[in-house]
Amino acid sequence: GQWGGAMLLVTESAPKDQRGWYGAYAQAGAPVGVILANLAFLGVSASLSEADFMDWGWRLPFIASFVLILISMYVQLKLEDTPAFKALAANQAPKDAVQQTVVKSPVIEVLRRYPKRIVLAAGAFLSIQVTFYILIAFVVAYGVNSPTVTLSRDMMLTAVLVAAAIMVPSQFYFSGLSDRLGRKTVYRWGAILTGLWGFALFPLIDTGQPVLICFAVTMGLVFLGMQYGPQAAFFTELFSTEVRYSGASLGYQLGAIVGGALAPTIAVLLWNNFGIFWVSVYIALAAILTLISLSQLTETQGSDLME
Repeated sequence: GQWGGAMLLVTESAPKDQRGWYGAYAQAGAPVGVILANLAFLGVSASLSEADFMDWGWRLPFIASFVLILISMYVQLKLEDTPAFKALAANQAPKDAVQQTVVKSPVIEVLRRYPKRIVLAAGAFLSIQVTFYILIAFVVAYGVNSPTVTLSRDMMLTAVLVAAAIMVPSQFYFSGLSDRLGRKTVYRWGAILTGLWGFALFPLIDTGQPVLICFAVTMGLVFLGMQYGPQAAFFTELFSTEVRYSGASLGYQLGAIVGGALAPTIAVLLWNNFGIFWVSVYIALAAILTLISLSQLTETQGSDLME
């Protein structure tokens, strides 16, 4: 639920014609989190022996993350509701908009009114979730354990770190682009390029060349950012104000469960039983399902969040 809250706070407070750009601030949490995590693991790995790292050292970054939880709680306690929600709560929507009020059971209400839209939003999220966890988790295991080429864990973590650092500004660019070209246009091209890049990803890693490995992972996350950047504004605009938090969050979490939770496990099973090519097929199939879902959703750019 925290993603939905952060996303609504940013996009509902943003100027109408810059909603995509402002939404990228909330979305930056994912790549920035990857950067911090990889820096932590690289630091611990460099400070300990391999045996100590595998025995207990890997737990240290997770324990340290408790500090971030406290910071997050402090920030959330200081936040105010968005102008859109304040107007809704006071039943003071603009005169030319449909008058709305806060509903008592928004989850039930959104499931009653927007069941198809929630499923389609989840489908639109599949490519992002599947590919993201393959790029930040599975590729590290693949590089370290591949029979084709054996790479160090630090090398693979560094490649993901560099890729995530480049993803941040590129994601802002594509989010701003969605304010001009439309959410679906940018999102769609991101899904297409992500699906195609999956077939180049592992051959580039198999070269064993650090520059090519960084390039492979970086382009994967850049293409992913073409989808993830505009997603905040897109999901915000899919639902009306009184159920927006519940609708966007349900679509997001359903897509995360179906797409992201099992992605590394499915990738390992495909690799071990059928070969690495089928992991690329898996990425492509997720992209196809995202494209199908997008085709059934309407363009939302420029929509009035009080309607």
